Amino acid sequence: MTILELSSDLVDLKEEVTFCHDSEDAEELMSSYLIECVDGAKDHKRLDNYVALISEFERQAEARKKEAERLNTLAKIDESLSKRLRTALKNHLENIGLRKISTERYNINIVKSGGLKPLILDPDLDPDDLPEPYKVTLINPDKVAIRAALEAGESLPFASLGERSETLRIQ
Repeated sequence: MTILELSSDLVDLKEEVTFCHDSEDAEELMSSYLIECVDGAKDHKRLDNYVALISEFERQAEARKKEAERLNTLAKIDESLSKRLRTALKNHLENIGLRKISTERYNINIVKSGGLKPLILDPDLDPDDLPEPYKVTLINPDKVAIRAALEAGESLPFASLGERSETLRIQ
């Protein structure tokens, strides 16, 4: 179903919800529309249209995600090309012995990077062989073991199993 097939009141709801999508006003609009849809109505056409609007937003979100992926791919290509062009320029300037040059629009300099000097570790280094002052120990909860203990009926003062949430399934 397209927006053209939706009733005019639903088109209004779509526009208003889209305009104030994250505000309490949007919640009030949806609630009032749903009250009119469900309260004792024998004809569920308004409810059917409401669910169609949900479907439309889901399709639109999926299309926008695909477009975002496409644009993200193009951005990565642009970044890669800019890095390759930058590297080629740096290599060329180094090969001809220039570290500084000015053009009509740009000043180009080859300079040392800021920040800390790079740390180079032996590629054959086994972290277990490092002296203690040069190790970092990370401790994380073993969620699989905790879940298994709770499901086996064990009482743990630091954890419990929550309730599954409910979801609306539209078919």
